[in-house]
Amino acid sequence: MECSFDSIGFELTKNNFKKENIEKTLKELCEDFDVCIVKIDASNFTTTIKDKIRPEEEEQHLKADQKDLNKYFGQIFGVDDKDKEEMILKINKISIMKSTMEKLLDKQMENEYNQKKYQSKIDEIFQAHQL
Repeated sequence: MECSFDSIGFELTKNNFKKENIEKTLKELCEDFDVCIVKIDASNFTTTIKDKIRPEEEEQHLKADQKDLNKYFGQIFGVDDKDKEEMILKINKISIMKSTMEKLLDKQMENEYNQKKYQSKIDEIFQAHQL
């Protein structure tokens, strides 16, 4: 009986895609993920995130992006000033919403009571609806 590398590769691949193997691998990956999540130190995680967020720099970048966007729309699409103003208002609303969420998340991390209180505020703001 002759055996080629192609047929060996096919058989190995075929075996790897059996339902049991996929379920086993998924279960192992989920367990590994759960262990990683449990090991996360919430205060250290929050500090790390805060260290990477620099609101002043983000505001400067946002303003520069808005300016570039206005030039782009004006030159390429011929967008009028009213449309530009509407877009700027939407971008500003998103920016305000982002900073509000950051404040709520910071307050939420202070203690257990705050976690429930501010989570309900967050849930009110971002209500989930079925598609």
